[in-house]
Amino acid sequence: MTVEEAREFVSDAALWPRARDFMWDFAPQIHPSWLEGLELGAPGAGSDAGDAFLASCLPSPRVKKFILSSLGIEPVFHTFPKGDWSRLLVLDGATLLEIAKWLGAIVCAAALRRVTDGASVRGLKAALGGVYPEVFGFTIYFKGLENLCGEAPGRSAEDAVSAGAAILQSLVAPLPEPLSARLKFKLPKTVFGSASARETADSVREAGTKTDFGAAMAKLLKLKFPEAYSLCC
Repeated sequence: MTVEEAREFVSDAALWPRARDFMWDFAPQIHPSWLEGLELGAPGAGSDAGDAFLASCLPSPRVKKFILSSLGIEPVFHTFPKGDWSRLLVLDGATLLEIAKWLGAIVCAAALRRVTDGASVRGLKAALGGVYPEVFGFTIYFKGLENLCGEAPGRSAEDAVSAGAAILQSLVAPLPEPLSARLKFKLPKTVFGSASARETADSVREAGTKTDFGAAMAKLLKLKFPEAYSLCC
């Protein structure tokens, strides 16, 4: 980078703090499910005691270094231009998970429409709150994507989230691997947990070779995530 480029980078009040923390203070952004089994001496991740322990120890540089090393997370540097979708990576994990839910529900919409039994419908409403069944009113904006999971299961909340996460991964896949690899650590470790979820994700990845996910992502952010749209697009 030139000095002028560096000054422009750090003067971007919306991007720079996120980029700085992503590159040099990534450990606190890792989803707690990835910290289970790292022998930090913590109670179960996700429990009140476990969350309190992590909150108390994460400020330690030694703990952060241990976490990154244990998970194989390598150092990165990137200037996060608008054109390569790298700015998705600096969004917080909760926002990324909501984006994955929406993307997945859109591409699995045809399968989700076939879910009619009461218990399953209630389960989808609980797991995809604010997304299902609202997503059916948005598929008109995403013509050709509502059956992208093809013959894959695609009928559970887990399948939908995995499909959405696969789209996120496909968008950042062209980036250097140490950079793109950080995405999964911002999402729950169970995102690709079940066999049906993996099958659905693989089906979406395969279809993605012929699909412009970038256009769909930009449209979704503009409709549902205006702050992320402003940053990324």
